[in-house]
Amino acid sequence: MIVDGASDGFTSIRISLVNIATGDDFTVDNNGAAIESLVIIKSGDTIQKHGGVIKAMGPGSVSLIMPEDSVTISNPGATVATLYLLTWSAREANINLPKSLNSPIKTLLVDWNDIDFIENSKRREKKPYTPTNHDAERI
Repeated sequence: MIVDGASDGFTSIRISLVNIATGDDFTVDNNGAAIESLVIIKSGDTIQKHGGVIKAMGPGSVSLIMPEDSVTISNPGATVATLYLLTWSAREANINLPKSLNSPIKTLLVDWNDIDFIENSKRREKKPYTPTNHDAERI
């Protein structure tokens, strides 16, 4: 555990570094109605499963796991997969939701390699990820 605490905005916030051995699985299970998680793949290759979606994800990829959802992360690679796991519970749920949301926010798996690069005069950078362009990955 890197951080285990609370703040003005969160009743709890935890940040952990998780290592998944070759052939092993790790499940992020947000069984509480107010628990949300963010997974950032630091190193290694993973396969992430949520419902009927199975997605290969490598370093730099992220998963946003919403309340009452569960994602299983498997390591099919030859080396240990390492990820950062951020889990939090907000003090107030559903505040400041955009009016454009017609349905609840859902779990989202984003592979770093699915994000296109754009060129500009100063540097090469990633385009902002737009879920509407990757509806197949949206759960």
